[in-house]
Order: sequence, then C-alpha cells, then structure tokens
Amino acid sequence: GGGAAPAGGGGGPKAPAQGGVAGTHDPNYQTLAGCGGDVFGADKAGAGGGGGAPGGGPKAPAQGGVAATHDPNYQTLAGVGGDVFGADKAAGGGGAGGGGPKAPAQGGVAATHDPNYQTLAGMGNDVFKK
Repeated sequence: GGGAAPAGGGGGPKAPAQGGVAGTHDPNYQTLAGCGGDVFGADKAGAGGGGGAPGGGPKAPAQGGVAATHDPNYQTLAGVGGDVFGADKAAGGGGAGGGGPKAPAQGGVAATHDPNYQTLAGMGNDVFKK
C-alpha cells in the first residue's frame, strides 16, 4: 500500500530574506568543503598516513576582506587528483603533473587553467564508464 502524499511547504530550504545573504554554513551553498581527503579511500600514492584535520574550522574573512586562496569554503575539487576514480581506462598512463598552483602577480589575473579556479575541467568524459 502506498502512503499519503507529503504535505506541501514547511520542510524545504528557505530562501534568504529579500536582499539578504545566505548563511556561511547553509548547505545549499556548500560544495565539498567539509569532505576530507580520505573520502575516496586510502591514498594510492601510499606515502604514509595523513594528518588530522586542522582545528577550529574555516574562518570568515575580516569585514571587507578577501578570503584566502586556500580557504576551504571557496575551494571546489582543486586538491583532488585525477586518479580518484582509478586508472585511466582509455590510455596507458600519462605525464606527471607540474608543481602546485601559483598565485598571479599582484594586480594580475589568474591564468585560464589555474587549478584554484577550475572545477572538474581536467577530468575526461569517461570517468564514469565501466
């Protein structure tokens, strides 16, 4: 037997007040900020165990300030390597990555392929193929 249809209203997310701003920890505006690096299992590079989570959690920038480059509230999947889904099924290996991301010059513009401003751009269309 089927149950009754859910009653409308009340249970869903609420929009901020007119002209308001959603809260910092509103789950509708979070990406993967709360996920640790271990969500996909042990590191395949196997260079030892990871450290504990930093204490205190993310902090809001000062009034009128700018969030730090590595603030987890503004990162997407920049720190996730291309091997999180296993070995590449289409090709036999690939080149090693370069160094870490580099900050643009003062007053400059971040490069098009800067990993701090990319989301899933580096992942191929075949990441979910079997």
